[in-house]
Amino acid sequence: MSRVMKQKFVMAGRWLVMIPLAMAPMALAQSTNVQIWTSLTSGIKYKLTVGDHRVAAEKIFPPEYQPQVDHGAYVRCEYSQQGEAWAGKCSSKLPFAGAVNRRKWCTFQFASKITSLAPTRIEGESEVWDGSDVDVDKCEIKKTHMQHFVWVRKAEG
Repeated sequence: MSRVMKQKFVMAGRWLVMIPLAMAPMALAQSTNVQIWTSLTSGIKYKLTVGDHRVAAEKIFPPEYQPQVDHGAYVRCEYSQQGEAWAGKCSSKLPFAGAVNRRKWCTFQFASKITSLAPTRIEGESEVWDGSDVDVDKCEIKKTHMQHFVWVRKAEG
């Protein structure tokens, strides 16, 4: 191997060693932590994936709703940090009883925000609606309101 080729080979080897070291801070910044939280407002449990400047929440359905989950039922929110608050965009796909008691699946988008995020407590508000405010045949929500929520982290152990 010529001297020039050896120098290029050594330089390439140095870069291969340096790349993982340079990427390590990026991996830490993108690391996530999955936690179980319970709503003090509704008793519903949520799986939260917490990362830098991002929180994802997914409703954990009780076992009796597993058939609906198997057919695609979900409630999910994605929050991104904006100053002290966290703005959220949520979506759900849930079955409703339509005309002549036929099941109809409706997908909705709604707003949510986290106003306080602490290691053991989260507070915020979400857009909610009553069942009577849903036009099931059109899968449209006629009226919503904001509802305050409090989530507490499940104790480890």
